[in-house]
Amino acid sequence: MTVPVPAKFLRASNVPTGLLNEMIAYLNSEERNHHNFSELLLFSCLSIFAACKGFITLLTNGVLSVSGKVRNIVNMKLAHPWKLKDICDCLYISESLLKKKLKQEQTTFSQILLDARMQHAKNLIRVEGSVNKIAEQCGYASTSYFIYAFRKHFGNSPKRVSKEYRVMTPTY
Repeated sequence: MTVPVPAKFLRASNVPTGLLNEMIAYLNSEERNHHNFSELLLFSCLSIFAACKGFITLLTNGVLSVSGKVRNIVNMKLAHPWKLKDICDCLYISESLLKKKLKQEQTTFSQILLDARMQHAKNLIRVEGSVNKIAEQCGYASTSYFIYAFRKHFGNSPKRVSKEYRVMTPTY
């Protein structure tokens, strides 16, 4: 018999599904700070459908701005070596039209990609110790280029930001 779980984040059906119900109960509990876990779980579930043709388009149709759509697509697979053509294929528009629409929003594909990767890198630095792994997960083939881009974007190296974060984070 399954115990009904109040729907705060997710809702389980009445079918006994063991692990799923435990995960949902954990996410709905007040005892843990699970913001990152629930976000990771959501993206993991969405990634199952990412290979389905048209899924990304369906997912991005609710986003009003073109830059928001591009950002959502890039965030689905940050480690992917994204090219402008890949995004255009997902959105079913030409490269020139995408560039024009992004220019109207005062941004570029390169800037969106860089911002998304740098934000992800900054989040990973809080939990991941290896700069090599972070660079790889953010789509950089070269760790030294990642460090250069990170320093240019944030004004500090990943190692220094990691140390600063650890100093600010209390240990229990």
